[in-house]
Amino acid sequence: MKRLFLTSGLIIGLLLSINGCSTVSAKYYGMKYCSAEPNPNTWIGEVVEVPLSIYWEDELYNGFTDEDAKLMVINYLDGVHLQTMALNTPDGNVKIYSFKDAPQSYIDLVKEGFAVAEETKKQKVLFDEAWLDYKEKKILSQVEFTLISEKWTQVDNKRKSLQIQIEKIKQTLTLVITQTTKEAMPKMNYTVTTKKLHLPEDAKKYIYMDEVKVIDNRTDKTIAYNTRVMQRYSSSLLPDMVGGRGLYPHSMCGDASPERFDEDVFQNIGRSGKLFPGKHKTLFL
Repeated sequence: MKRLFLTSGLIIGLLLSINGCSTVSAKYYGMKYCSAEPNPNTWIGEVVEVPLSIYWEDELYNGFTDEDAKLMVINYLDGVHLQTMALNTPDGNVKIYSFKDAPQSYIDLVKEGFAVAEETKKQKVLFDEAWLDYKEKKILSQVEFTLISEKWTQVDNKRKSLQIQIEKIKQTLTLVITQTTKEAMPKMNYTVTTKKLHLPEDAKKYIYMDEVKVIDNRTDKTIAYNTRVMQRYSSSLLPDMVGGRGLYPHSMCGDASPERFDEDVFQNIGRSGKLFPGKHKTLFL
């Protein structure tokens, strides 16, 4: 029995030792590639409020399926700030999406909705500050705090009401889908590319890298990028409690969500429909 416990202890110790070495290797490669160019790992040189047309080319998922495209239409294509959307597809082609003859009443409603959404964000900041002043610092009276709280609630309720109206009208619009190729497609104002970055064999045992770039096609300049380094679960001391995930949920550097990085660039189109996930039915892990 003692021999059994001793053997088991040696095996467990050996496994922990091997896993510990893997973790150290992951940290080493993480630091190496996080400090490499481009640096900083996340950079936004320009914020675009009304892009009008965007081509998304996603190599991580091998393009957008029809189910993915439905999410993209709901979450990003509003016919006002983003009027034309092009997506690469798994068969190597491109599909272009746009709404036909959106009425002016809908356009006005979308603009009002985004204006109210911006006001809601401002009121939420004021509410958070007031909460600290009231709860912790004891500066505000309950009456003052209640007034600020009610103002935020009022604006947020209006935002929700407008969003419901917008989505209801949006569902009645005629969606035009055109299939073409990358070479033959009309030029979009912006391109968003998402791709896996190549790593040498010794490094990719422990870490994973991908990159998102936002390009202004009118100037051919990159206006934003995100380089993400992730640790593989196979090189982690902690087990995957959820199961089925290949990558540790927190990035070693870079924005942890390539799905949502471009929303910080195109701020007026981000997640208007608020469905999750935003771009792909099945999330890349």
